[in-house]
Amino acid sequence: MDKPHASRSREWLREPLVYFFVAGALLFGIDRAISAFRGDDEIRIPRAIHAAAVARLQASLGREPADDELRSALQVWVREEAVYREGLRRGLDQSDQVIRDRVVHKTLAALHVEQSPPNIDEAALERWFDANAQRYARPTVFDLEVMTLPAPVGNDALQGMIARLNQAATESIEPPPQGRLHIYRDAPQALLLESYGPEFISTVLGATTDRWLHLSDY
Repeated sequence: MDKPHASRSREWLREPLVYFFVAGALLFGIDRAISAFRGDDEIRIPRAIHAAAVARLQASLGREPADDELRSALQVWVREEAVYREGLRRGLDQSDQVIRDRVVHKTLAALHVEQSPPNIDEAALERWFDANAQRYARPTVFDLEVMTLPAPVGNDALQGMIARLNQAATESIEPPPQGRLHIYRDAPQALLLESYGPEFISTVLGATTDRWLHLSDY
């Protein structure tokens, strides 16, 4: 009498659907256990969220919120938190550029607050700039016009030419026959030093702007 019963039991064990339901129940139990361990089934309202909700209600109502009003406002946050956790559980935050950008922005803002700049007085700042002046120094540049003459010119003729040039400073300058006019804009000092020598640089540095002069006068 017992043999047919044992045979039917073995037949049930050979059914794939039985294994499917057993595996599903096992996975469901594991998921519930993990969720309970992580606290996903329990949503606690942080003090900061509670205080923010009270402040918003006070600002909108102009008075202290009633218990039911505060409870209703907090229920909105609880629902959103539950939906947020479900989205994380489903991995919806993965490969989302908008979420990534917001996390990067908030992280940088937090790091900026946490790592405030050191308190440096003016004397220490000046010492630092003196030690690192070369990193920020710009080369000396010149805006000038240089006229070269083809042959020596007498002193009287030269002074008369310089006087005429200074009187016509606002007009276009034409060099004399066989003379050359060189116009420099933002010319580095090293270039002029190589072309004309150190005496020329000393003369230019000590000269008055918008005036023609002769190098041998200095």
